[in-house]
Amino acid sequence: MMKARLLAVVVLVSLPLSLWVLPAAATPPIGNCPPAFHGPHTFAEIIEMWPPPPGFPDPEGALAGYDKNGDGSLCVLPLPGGTNINVIDNSARVP
Repeated sequence: MMKARLLAVVVLVSLPLSLWVLPAAATPPIGNCPPAFHGPHTFAEIIEMWPPPPGFPDPEGALAGYDKNGDGSLCVLPLPGGTNINVIDNSARVP
């Protein structure tokens, strides 16, 4: 009888804790860009401001690979020389 009560208490305490931890696996919140980066910019804005080299097959597809949160926005860091860029997603940091 005592073991059944103990088991019931453990289950009742564990269930709310497990439900509380589940939101950590959710999609990261959308955030802004770090100070050195421009944006967030849409794919079209990035392609307009920093045109890809002639003959580049699919610039939007290439940018989509960096969009981890799926909001269609990225942060851009222009590299020295003016033609190359570094892109990262605009996911917020969660401490």
